[in-house]
Amino acid sequence: MGAYIAFGLNCEASVPKSDLKKDGWDEKQLLQFMAEKLDFPAENYMLVPSEDEFKFQLRTDLLERELIPMLEKVYPLFCPKTHHSKPWWESLTQELASMPPDSWIAWAESESCEYFDFRIEGYADEWFRLRSPSNEEIIVSFRHIRLMLEGKFMVEEYRQTFRFTQYCITHAFPEFALARSLRVYFVG
Repeated sequence: MGAYIAFGLNCEASVPKSDLKKDGWDEKQLLQFMAEKLDFPAENYMLVPSEDEFKFQLRTDLLERELIPMLEKVYPLFCPKTHHSKPWWESLTQELASMPPDSWIAWAESESCEYFDFRIEGYADEWFRLRSPSNEEIIVSFRHIRLMLEGKFMVEEYRQTFRFTQYCITHAFPEFALARSLRVYFVG
């Protein structure tokens, strides 16, 4: 059994409000719980009003300020330059730089570039089931811009490896708050 491993930028997290009825939590209590259980960087997100769910979207000011500089550091680690051709990531960062930052998410949704899109192989979202203090099930769904997809990996045991990888990512790029929103996850 195997799945593809993906590397992406978490753009959105959501939790149905109905999951929190018993605990009576507000968004601050939920964010604190997500930070403790999932290492969710709450400071990178803003609450988007919704009647049915708590929806947290990546802050646009952070995305505008850090996305291109961060990608220019991250992508070369995935695909080092060869002397034969210009790396694909240089074209991608130039394309992003040529468009207004408020159109980046829509461009990713259009699936125009395979290394900056919301295309999913298999499952629609990464999600976690957590238990609240009152033993209520809370489902946290994430929506990512996929930045890279690699071949099949065995998936029987992976949580410790992913936690370590997440730790390494955030510490490799301490100058970018946005690096705390990068995720490693399985698809397909």
